[in-house]
Amino acid sequence: MIVAAAIKLGDVIYTAPNGGGVCKHPKDFTKTRHCCVYNNNHEIHQRVVKEKIRDTQGFITDLGEFLDRNQAGDYAFKHGQIKEPNDFLFSEDLW
Repeated sequence: MIVAAAIKLGDVIYTAPNGGGVCKHPKDFTKTRHCCVYNNNHEIHQRVVKEKIRDTQGFITDLGEFLDRNQAGDYAFKHGQIKEPNDFLFSEDLW
């Protein structure tokens, strides 16, 4: 099951603190968006600029696996988290 939005930069995976930290989701304070991950981890932007590497937006499963948005769409459908197949998942599709 997908449990959180995440950003992968190289071998490091960033998430937001439970409840979103400085970024609160208006409907459910236990859910976060990718913007929450960026807002709580300023190191991401610094690394992108300094190291000239691309970040990958995705999600973390309850098993700790990182899935990019494409992988996550299929995964969420197969695990009953969304009603129709999706080839580019957004956190808004989940919560």
